[in-house]
Amino acid sequence: MTNPASAETIGTAAEAERIIDSLNAIMDRLIETVEAETAHMRKGRVRDALALEAQKQELAARYAAETGRVRVSQTMIA
Repeated sequence: MTNPASAETIGTAAEAERIIDSLNAIMDRLIETVEAETAHMRKGRVRDALALEAQKQELAARYAAETGRVRVSQTMIA
């Protein structure tokens, strides 16, 4: 899990907008990945579902990192 204390703070409103857009894009890709994984599992294609694990973990890690940046920058964003 990402340590919020080590997260880089957001310096400008434009950067905050980019981060929020990035979070939305990451979440969309994560949802698509989980839906594909679920579809594979329902069809009994366990190997295909497991092949998505690395992508799912990478997206989740990126989401956690970006969320950490938002968390440590709450006062600037608000």
